[in-house]
Amino acid sequence: MALVKLLVDVASDIAELVGQTLIELGAGGVEEQSGKRGARLIVYGDDATRISALAEQARSALGDLGLEEEEGNLSIRMEVDPNSDWDTAWTQHLTQQVLTQCWVVQPLWDETPPPPGMGRLVIRPTLAFGDGAHTTTRLAAQAVERFCLALPDASVLDIGTGSGILALLAAVSGAKTVHGVDVDSVALAAARENAALNSLEQRVSFEDAAATLASGFDMVVANLEPRALLDDAPRIAARARDARELILTGFLCDQAHAVAERFAAFGFTTLARVEEGEWCLLVLGRNSD
Repeated sequence: MALVKLLVDVASDIAELVGQTLIELGAGGVEEQSGKRGARLIVYGDDATRISALAEQARSALGDLGLEEEEGNLSIRMEVDPNSDWDTAWTQHLTQQVLTQCWVVQPLWDETPPPPGMGRLVIRPTLAFGDGAHTTTRLAAQAVERFCLALPDASVLDIGTGSGILALLAAVSGAKTVHGVDVDSVALAAARENAALNSLEQRVSFEDAAATLASGFDMVVANLEPRALLDDAPRIAARARDARELILTGFLCDQAHAVAERFAAFGFTTLARVEEGEWCLLVLGRNSD
């Protein structure tokens, strides 16, 4: 199928904000490269009509943020390449990424050895979110690793597992029982393949988000865009009712208060807040009363 690309050129210091806006508008994934204005954000697809509609939505949403093409701080355009394979072209720039203090993640074809003293998680990248490069993936990974190292044999639930990176990391960090759930069948297939690539298929299971799971998880992690966190808060809170920690990320720092308030209605309080750039992670716990 023809490769269709939405190319958004912006200054580097607002690239994360623009990327989050694209995701909230429905982009399945956003690749960042260097560009003429500092950063180039790329959304891939095979439907020119859909990508064109996304471009118009982006112009409107970014205009509301004060970013206008006429002002020279933004460029949005679409390219169509009938000779490229749309569902793999975006992976060619992926390389080894440091995930935590103990682990790196890298695509299957990258044979770069990990730094001394670190382990390596291998994945076959797909359009499912989670190649280890995004700030929120690293924030969540660090929180998962910290928890699992401190509580060996923990049970972990990864909501919105994507390519399964957080679930796999939980397993190699000492968790005894790990489940990943997602609404996307493509993501689930990718996560299962990635588990097999790392010989973890017997230790980690991946299921549809609607599946009935046993309760009693020690930790629940959800790296989702803010609309999904707010809309799915009742379900997430129910699955985390017995958890020592509920780890939430996928949102900007100025959205953290709304997320915390939403989960406070279900009896959760903020134990910790971690920020990196414009992105935020919250560690929540159940109120003792």
